[in-house]
This record gives sequence, structure tokens and C-alpha cells, in this order.
Amino acid sequence: RYEQNGMINSGSQLIHAVSGSTVPHISLQVGNSYGAGNYAMCGRSFEPRFLFSYPNVKSGVMGADQLSGVMEIIKRNSASSLNKVIDEEKLKIEKEKLAEEADEKASVWHTTSEVWDDGVIDPTDTRKYLSLALAAVYNNEIKGSSSFGVFRM
Repeated sequence: RYEQNGMINSGSQLIHAVSGSTVPHISLQVGNSYGAGNYAMCGRSFEPRFLFSYPNVKSGVMGADQLSGVMEIIKRNSASSLNKVIDEEKLKIEKEKLAEEADEKASVWHTTSEVWDDGVIDPTDTRKYLSLALAAVYNNEIKGSSSFGVFRM
């Protein structure tokens, strides 16, 4: 459905605009941030000048349930191609363990300990942190771009 509504096209234009811009980027994660959405919204891979997170944020390549589901599919397909029988109980335990581990690693406290952001902030202090970030980037010269890449439609 989203593909029919041009979501992929719009998303690629957003990534192109963000990656091609030369102004300082300041990102604030207020909710869960996974995969391409994290990338498109100026996550750490875009090297924003500042990146703050709220305490409720979970971040990663994929959500815990999605990751464990994909791994289950891979294991089932692998077993099927080798004509092996799946131990359903063992698979269920492995899936739950993987989901739990992925959920722990997606925690804002884990991601901030890995320096994937510049700190976890109390939502009530948002204005204070953003004003400090704006003051910091204001003191550096901001150079615009005289060229733009090719937009593929």
C-alpha cells in the first residue's frame, strides 16, 4: 500500500535532501527508531552535530519481534532445505531469547552507552538542550551548497 502511495519515492527524496544538505543537523529521537527510518531521519549514520534521545526511545536495525521472526523463518527454511525436523520447543526458546536480547540492546540506556547519541534528556528539558545545541552551531560558519544531486523520480 505504501509503495503505491509513493512512500519509497518520498523517503528516498528525504534521504537525498538530508544527506545533501550542508547545514548543521540536530536530531531529537522522541520515539522508537529502527532501520531505514532511523537513517532517513538523520540518525547517527548521517553524523548530526547533536543527537539527543528521550528515555523511552528504542533504536536498532530492526525491532526485537521482527528480528526474532526473521531468524525463525531463516531457521525453518534452512531445516527444510536440509530435510531436518525442527524442534519447536527449542526454536520457541531461541526466538524468545533472541527477542529479549535484541530488546535489551535497543534500549536507550544501551544505545547511549555505545555513544549512538549525545545523551538521554528529560523531555521537560528539551528547550534547554536544543537552545544550547543551536547556540553551539551558531558560533560556527555555515556554508551552503551551490549544487544539488540528481533526483531520480
